[in-house]
Amino acid sequence: MTAAERVLPLLQGVRARDESRGIFLCPAHRDQRASGAYIINDGKLLMICRTGCTALEITTAIGLQLRDLFDDDERGNNRRVVPFRLTTKRTVREWRSAELTRVAKELRLRDELASSAADYFAAGTISEDECFEFLGQAFHNYSEIECQFKILRTGTDEEAEALIMRIATNG
Repeated sequence: MTAAERVLPLLQGVRARDESRGIFLCPAHRDQRASGAYIINDGKLLMICRTGCTALEITTAIGLQLRDLFDDDERGNNRRVVPFRLTTKRTVREWRSAELTRVAKELRLRDELASSAADYFAAGTISEDECFEFLGQAFHNYSEIECQFKILRTGTDEEAEALIMRIATNG
């Protein structure tokens, strides 16, 4: 399944400009006019909201995850890993290892999105303003995610446990 086939039917007010671009009512806030825009390119669905909602906020509002913005592979598997959820049976060490993998993949995903936005701009597919909006979303809270990665990779067990509590209370 393509990302567009998975995501676009869940959005309201979708109007295609052409086969690879369109607008929609942003589900992350009470949108009266279509402030959301999307671009389909190279197995990815890039989404922005002109009022500042992030792709994460948009996908969460329709019950999806950032990984759903990527096409499935030939076997029908989504190429992105489902975020690991801490359960009572998992130890902190197991959680830490899985969360380190998830955070590393999140950083790579954001880097890919930023690179794609730059490529689209260079190819003339999107405007400079649209490129900056995509870059803003790709790097939204990036330093916080890098900090989590550093704690998970090199921090003490106490720092990792504090991170677990912070994630659990802040989402």
